[in-house]
Amino acid sequence: MNKYFVGIDAGGTKTELRVISEHRLTVERVRLAGFNYQNGDLNQFAKNVNETLTRIKKEHRLEKYSFIVAGVAGVFLPYEKEKVALKLEELTGIPTRVMSDMEILLYGTWEGEPGMVLIAGTGSITAALLNDGTVVRKGGYGYIIGDVGSGAWYGLSAVRAALLSFENLGPKTILEEEIFKFFGGSTPREIIGKFYLEKDKPSMLGKLFPIVLDAYFKGDVVAERIMEDGISGLVKMLTTLKEETGVRPRVLLAGGLFKNSSFHRMFIKELKGFNIEMLGSEPSYLAAKLALKFAEENK
Repeated sequence: MNKYFVGIDAGGTKTELRVISEHRLTVERVRLAGFNYQNGDLNQFAKNVNETLTRIKKEHRLEKYSFIVAGVAGVFLPYEKEKVALKLEELTGIPTRVMSDMEILLYGTWEGEPGMVLIAGTGSITAALLNDGTVVRKGGYGYIIGDVGSGAWYGLSAVRAALLSFENLGPKTILEEEIFKFFGGSTPREIIGKFYLEKDKPSMLGKLFPIVLDAYFKGDVVAERIMEDGISGLVKMLTTLKEETGVRPRVLLAGGLFKNSSFHRMFIKELKGFNIEMLGSEPSYLAAKLALKFAEENK
């Protein structure tokens, strides 16, 4: 009987589901709605996964799914991972292991050896895998109180700067015009109203990152400060983690912001003393390979 394995990479902006064969060949890769455990609908997420796997199984005439590994943004504690795993197993009937999206990258990239990962996408977090298998992390507190240097953080900083500029409570910035244009409002009250009505605020804020970057290249002083503060915050997380753990100074850079070549160059310029690795395989593929590995271990 042919066996198939499922890898899921669930982030705030999007979810990618991948099915591979026992020969590690991709059967199908599908993009679904984003999911973050801290502010997402778990029932809907599990339903989307189940419906997608059912369709793939029917269309490709697959015999059996053996294991699921899901990397999910926003899961940290064991009971959170267990809750997501149980819901997926309940709907799919497939043995499931849930890890944080950061753990998928750590284990999948360094294959159990010491190393670090920095994710800067809708949210941000950095973590190190130590010699004894311990994972130590910094950041990842969510867009309201943390996630420095993330897309949502840049967006929220831009909204604040635009409103302060409009009311002459802060320095003037071209972000004012661009943010008002983005929201389609002419007064702070309109902006605030539309902001709080948005269900997926982190994803929406992440869409403002290109506006901040564009303003930076136009020489806007406020945008320059925002960009510099975000990058220095990411660098600080990495350097502090390295100093506290003594981990080998090699780091995988992942997340949507690093796909922007300008941001990538700006960040590399500020980061000293690290060997940089860029993501070679998609996280969903790393998760699927881990699913195959765990299925073999559980025989």
